[in-house]
Amino acid sequence: MLHARQHVRGQHVKTFTVVLQGGGTSLRFDDVTSLRAADPSGSFSILAGHEYLMTVLDFGLVRLHRGTDEWHHVALPGGVLTVLDDVLTISTRRFFHSTDLDAVETALARQLTREEESLRGVKTHLHQMEHEMLKRLFEADRPAA
Repeated sequence: MLHARQHVRGQHVKTFTVVLQGGGTSLRFDDVTSLRAADPSGSFSILAGHEYLMTVLDFGLVRLHRGTDEWHHVALPGGVLTVLDDVLTISTRRFFHSTDLDAVETALARQLTREEESLRGVKTHLHQMEHEMLKRLFEADRPAA
């Protein structure tokens, strides 16, 4: 169903399929009428019938609109977006998805806090290792008494 059509206000609107892949999870959305995302060149939108495209997405929010008049919000730490034959695929390390923007923002804030705490622990451990290594190098360089 790659070229499904929706009837909206007397017009036929072309739709396309979006596939999200990341962190061992995959979601598929049919009947997507538009998608909004950002790459290093700025924000852009995709509609059905778009020609082949491949780009690297920035960290942030992707929004997709379905023919059912609902918006889906996807937060992700960057990724690769490809469009081929009315199938748009986003591959990323992980993503948070919801029709509720507040829920996506909350999940993203929690994840960022966890990552910051983990990074702080790694930095502390590296500092301790560096200190110990310098201490041993200093002791090895001292003349024997």
